[in-house]
Amino acid sequence: MFAFTEVVQMNETFLIKIKNIFNKLFSYFLNNKKNTIDEEIFLIQWTQALKHNAVAFNGLYGGLQKIVDGKAKKPESVIAEWWTRTRYKWENQPITEISRKYMENADYNKCVNIAKLLLKAAHDADISKENNKEIILDEVSARAYLEWNGKEIFPSDKVKIITPAWYQYNHVIEQGHCEILEKSNI
Repeated sequence: MFAFTEVVQMNETFLIKIKNIFNKLFSYFLNNKKNTIDEEIFLIQWTQALKHNAVAFNGLYGGLQKIVDGKAKKPESVIAEWWTRTRYKWENQPITEISRKYMENADYNKCVNIAKLLLKAAHDADISKENNKEIILDEVSARAYLEWNGKEIFPSDKVKIITPAWYQYNHVIEQGHCEILEKSNI
């Protein structure tokens, strides 16, 4: 009889441990799912906002890219400026409320995550940057760049890209910098 009682107690202890493990796993997945849902809402809201208001964040896209690339000197400043513009443009709007959780008082690690999310939203809103290191300027790209040394640039000039321009629907939303490699003969 004593052995039977010990086996029952061992089984109860084992079942309690399994229940505790299950509860911890369930809680973990529930919390992670909530974060995933929040990120999905964040991405949806920002994709829609950037489709119609990309120019409001002019000058910050390159900063986001530098954060993601680990080259930003002050990532907190880039995200703080993004947050300031968000509050100014959409005061008391849902996008401000979902962004507050991410952007307000963001530390370095949060800044990297936010930058990745915002660049994903920008991509989904058809915002892209020049990816080539050298280009021959056309009408659009000639307006998209300033020459690093202050020289005048024209379509058909061959240039080296120093900082890329950012575009949306073939319109310049953030100017880049270049250096002339070859002047055109046109």
